Amino acid sequence: MDKEIAEQFREKNSEILKNKLKLDVSNNLSTLTLSLNHILKLEMDAAMPKFSNIYIDADAVPHLEEQQVILKKLSLRFLDETKKYLKNKKHDLIETIDKIEITSSLDVYYELILSSSEEFSNNLRVELKQYIETCLMMDIKALNKEEISFMKQDFVYERIFSFLIDNVSRRLIDKTVEQLQVRNQTLMNNAKAAYDHYYLLENLTEIK
Repeated sequence: MDKEIAEQFREKNSEILKNKLKLDVSNNLSTLTLSLNHILKLEMDAAMPKFSNIYIDADAVPHLEEQQVILKKLSLRFLDETKKYLKNKKHDLIETIDKIEITSSLDVYYELILSSSEEFSNNLRVELKQYIETCLMMDIKALNKEEISFMKQDFVYERIFSFLIDNVSRRLIDKTVEQLQVRNQTLMNNAKAAYDHYYLLENLTEIK
């Protein structure tokens, strides 16, 4: 094939591959966002009766509205952190796709997919714990405690604090990591299939 024509085909194939990778990133992260929102709703619904049991164990009547406020604040913080992460991940992946030398491999792209997810899960764990220890702790101590005996108030505070960190937050993070792993693998599989197709076209346009 003529050298100039072959080069034009190569550039066009590279452009098609990069556009395909970018589209996969957008679709993948949109699906992940929907999954995380679904997980969040399920976990908050499951958390309410467990939260109430802390009151019941202290021989007190649960205060559902106050409990909902605390869980809602934790939910919003979780959503803020995940949205920020997904926005940054999309930006970094697309930037990498634009810069990558397609003719070599997609290893740099794969590494970024995996490394950014591990960093996020660690940061999310720290962020939620700090948020509970600072902001939510004030809400916890402001909970209606008229029906809780003075001797049991500290016990109730500690139980709620532990419940939010060791149960609610941990479950949210674990399930988030599971979803990230699934979506990362899908993203990498799609990228490999797209790259294999690109490589096949490259061989067909090889200059003889």
